[in-house]
Amino acid sequence: MRKELMAVVILALLVVPALAQTKGNAVDPLLGKWEENPAKTKSNLDRPKRSAVLILEAKGDGGQSTNIQVDADGKETKVVDMLYFDGKDYPRPGRVNFDSASWSRPATQVMYRIFKKEGKVVGVGVRTISKDGKTMISTVEVTQANGDQRNDLSFWDKTGE
Repeated sequence: MRKELMAVVILALLVVPALAQTKGNAVDPLLGKWEENPAKTKSNLDRPKRSAVLILEAKGDGGQSTNIQVDADGKETKVVDMLYFDGKDYPRPGRVNFDSASWSRPATQVMYRIFKKEGKVVGVGVRTISKDGKTMISTVEVTQANGDQRNDLSFWDKTGE
């Protein structure tokens, strides 16, 4: 995990400055309403859920992410985050596995996420949008506070703008 994590971090640091950010009036394929496809999604953790919806919106100098999950018992959890695609760390209070995160957009179809706990990288994530803009693949690798490794591969279908 450590070698893969470092490879992703190094790649992100080298590639991000070299590629253009999303600008102008072009339609941003990341923005919109996304619903997780449970038939394709894989996780090494036993976290059954009924549904997950992710709404990504442009806000200010970055974006807003609203993640709504309904667990197997029907309990809804909603997390709203402001996203700044400048690669800088931003506090994420109330989180167990990390206390800060950074985001970058090396290309229109790609978003990198780096998660830190007390300044140390504990995880990475990559979201990639298909060329037709209808599917998003998200990978997350995080060492949790209890030491367990979380590895998620999730598939999302765009259901709204």
